[in-house]
Amino acid sequence: MGNNVESPIKLARELGFSILNSAEYNSLKKSEEELLNNEAALNLLNSLGYIEVQNDNSIKLKLDIIEIKEMQNTVDMNIVIKQYLEAKKNYDNLLKNIYNIIEYITGETKISNSNNRCCGKCNSNCANCKK
Repeated sequence: MGNNVESPIKLARELGFSILNSAEYNSLKKSEEELLNNEAALNLLNSLGYIEVQNDNSIKLKLDIIEIKEMQNTVDMNIVIKQYLEAKKNYDNLLKNIYNIIEYITGETKISNSNNRCCGKCNSNCANCKK
């Protein structure tokens, strides 16, 4: 029984490290750092109510996928914010596709491309994984 428990845990760790080494994660962290060092971008986000100062004086961005899509349509947006939003969208899509594949493989859900989710069998090559 120990091997059955260790194997998924080991694979989860490997998946975590794989995510940390992914282009999507690295792009997100780089653009996040650029954003946090850009006063004009922070002021714009603050004026729109999209940042929150934490107890340790760090900044937390309060954005979800819907808000990101809405903000991307803003014409006068700061380029640093645009780069961050694109990186965030790509990273979120990576995590969503990983989750969808796990759900499919474990049989928790039947995934079809009709609902804009990965089929789980595509090795990340389906149209939904490439969004």
